[in-house]
Amino acid sequence: MGKIRPRYIKRAAEELISLYGDKASKDFEANKELVNAVAKVPSKRIRNKIAGYVTHVVRMESEEASEEAPRLEEVEE
Repeated sequence: MGKIRPRYIKRAAEELISLYGDKASKDFEANKELVNAVAKVPSKRIRNKIAGYVTHVVRMESEEASEEAPRLEEVEE
């Protein structure tokens, strides 16, 4: 339990990734600073939840990209 995030957290994180995707990283602390710099967040807790979801999405995209690469090579052979 604890992985379910409210829609407003997901929406804010997805918008951040679409606008500042090149600055988003796998590092939570760096994403926390990014959220502080570009978004007006009412509380530290919400900032951390948004930064955590950004970190989660970036890591998942990275894993998906690394999983797809070997599959493409196998198909070509």
